[in-house]
Amino acid sequence: MPISPRWMAQLGSNPNSAATIIESIARGLIIEFPSFADPRGEISVIDEKHLPFKVARLFFVYGSTRKSIRGDHAHVLCDQLLVSTAGWTNVYVERPDRTFFSVRLDEASLGLLIPAGHWACQYERSNEAVLTVAASRKYEIGDYIRCYEDWESSIQK
Repeated sequence: MPISPRWMAQLGSNPNSAATIIESIARGLIIEFPSFADPRGEISVIDEKHLPFKVARLFFVYGSTRKSIRGDHAHVLCDQLLVSTAGWTNVYVERPDRTFFSVRLDEASLGLLIPAGHWACQYERSNEAVLTVAASRKYEIGDYIRCYEDWESSIQK
């Protein structure tokens, strides 16, 4: 699938860490989960009170090459929550109002909410990256808008 030069040109500088972007344009899309640490390690907890939707599907993205593009689509009805459970992943998000941001997901205690209607892609990651995605709907091929220009047309209606 070809990468849209328009959104790639918007990426600009390096993405902010999710921890530093909480109070910026991504406000409301970064969700912080309770974390606990002791000498044995750390644990982050996600339960239904932390999620704005009921999870219908859970999947993992891993084994991708460092610069491969994943996602690169919008959903008509499905909301998703992305959590970096290992390594880091850079994510570009464009809202229907045409504001956009990129963020580096690098903490298991922070999730990125991508509501339906938002264009998003994962465009760079560490070698050991594992991205966990919780989705509000089961897989439905008709829920995907895979062409950036089609998405632009849909938000102008």
